Amino acid sequence: MEKRKTIHRIADFLRDLPMVLKIYLFIALLAPYFANDKPWIIQIGGETSFPAFSAAPYFSYTDENGERKNELTENTNWQHLKSTFVIFSPFGYMPGRTDLTNANFTSPFQQQYLKQSDGSTVELSFFRRHLLGTGRNGEDVFAGLVAGTRSSLAIGLLSMLLAGILGIVLGLLAGFAGDDLLKIRRGHLFVMLLLILPAWFYSFTLQSSSISKAFHMSAFIGIVRIIFSAVCFFLILALPSLLKIRFGKSDFLNKSIALPIDFIIMRFTELFLSMPRLILILTIAAISRPSVESIIIIIGLTSWTEIARLTRAEVLKLKTMDFVMAGRASGLNTRQILMRHLLPNSLPAVSVLGFMG
Repeated sequence: MEKRKTIHRIADFLRDLPMVLKIYLFIALLAPYFANDKPWIIQIGGETSFPAFSAAPYFSYTDENGERKNELTENTNWQHLKSTFVIFSPFGYMPGRTDLTNANFTSPFQQQYLKQSDGSTVELSFFRRHLLGTGRNGEDVFAGLVAGTRSSLAIGLLSMLLAGILGIVLGLLAGFAGDDLLKIRRGHLFVMLLLILPAWFYSFTLQSSSISKAFHMSAFIGIVRIIFSAVCFFLILALPSLLKIRFGKSDFLNKSIALPIDFIIMRFTELFLSMPRLILILTIAAISRPSVESIIIIIGLTSWTEIARLTRAEVLKLKTMDFVMAGRASGLNTRQILMRHLLPNSLPAVSVLGFMG
């Protein structure tokens, strides 16, 4: 039953997508088969093959003289093969593949040529032309755009997924906890303040060289290394509470006070918003190795602030509504209230912001 509901939700989500996005998603999923210089179907010597759907390094066929040939797939000139039946992919060119006959920025309106096996050239037919021309080395521009849809879609979705997770978690925590839900002993707070410098020195100063090396490897490894250092930092600060240190009969130190979670998270969010986003992106990009993972992490870590603020606003509105009060009165714990009521009802507004980002 749950699987069926999930399938129906996915189907409803895809049905509600704009037509342009549906086409973009369709091209991204099938990009390797659309932008491909290998034929979808080819029949040579009575044998039918599907080269575009095969990852075999060699292509075997029988030529017109009855000889069996075994060629490297990447080096096979599909245009010169004498086939009885062939269907090429719609765009007909592989991204990054060199076409020296039409190199050096050939315009889509120029004459384009095909070099034949005897060395002569003939003009390309309309269906075999480079629709958007070629680059300096003869790479097809249109094939590059088709292949790039997959990378751009992956970067957009994964970066906003990262930003959404970070923003929703911080927004839920800030909106639900507020400034009076989490309480801590005053003595523990004083010890935590004394531990800030030693914890920072151990977690970040002593680990600066390993963090720098991790960023040089990739942005993902660098972020994981920083997260590990941050966890160590907060664990050191939480030691007084974890060890349940007592302060004798001192009422002043044993008195519980509220920890302003909402105030801390919102001030951190505003601090992040005050930084120039472009400068922050360039700084992270400069210290990490260029890669798709780096781009995803950089965009995700610089796009969560608005999601966090919107999630907090939605939670502040929802937690005063009757159904949340009824859930609390019926005995639901904090996790059940968050997961059953606050999170599902705040997601629609947050998802709109995520798609706009």
